[in-house]
Amino acid sequence: QCRWALGFPDAALSASQDALRLAEDLQHATTTGIALWYSAWLHYQRGERQAAAANAERAISIASSHSLAGYIDSAMVFRHANSDERLNIKVLGDLFRRIKSSAMSATRKTHSLCVLATLYAESGDTEQGRSVLTSIGENSRRGLYAPEVLWIEGELILKSARPGAGEAERCFREAIALARAREEKSFELRAATSLARLLYGQGRREEA
Repeated sequence: QCRWALGFPDAALSASQDALRLAEDLQHATTTGIALWYSAWLHYQRGERQAAAANAERAISIASSHSLAGYIDSAMVFRHANSDERLNIKVLGDLFRRIKSSAMSATRKTHSLCVLATLYAESGDTEQGRSVLTSIGENSRRGLYAPEVLWIEGELILKSARPGAGEAERCFREAIALARAREEKSFELRAATSLARLLYGQGRREEA
């Protein structure tokens, strides 16, 4: 996670692969299940959703056999993120209720809700996506995924029925400033790309 956030996606992938090999060599199921979850997380962040879903399926199988309920719940979003079809509202609603009631860590819950909000947007329901983000507690909104929450909020605003470019720009700029202060280059890059796209569309090409 740290290497990806700091802007080294290839180094992060190498470390993740090493962790998986070590866990499997040790033949320790719980450690392997956790390593698979982090591998799924990394592939999702890299935009490799098929690989994320494959590792999530393996993580769910191991977690189910060893009573790791929190890892089952947080892996579910990666499985659905690989769908080629829009997910219906019932599936997303069931997933939302499952995540909210799960005993997973606050960090993984925040990330799961971020992914779910994105899935709602991809399914055409941006307002519910914003509701999902709103459900993230204030302390969690200031945690590891704080720039991500702001970035997704900006994207949802732009995709809504009544997009507010000014509000979205504020979200992107706040995400950039926060990520830059933390030296989290990957989060900064995402928000900066979205801001550049927004400015370009407004004819503000030099700023973009």
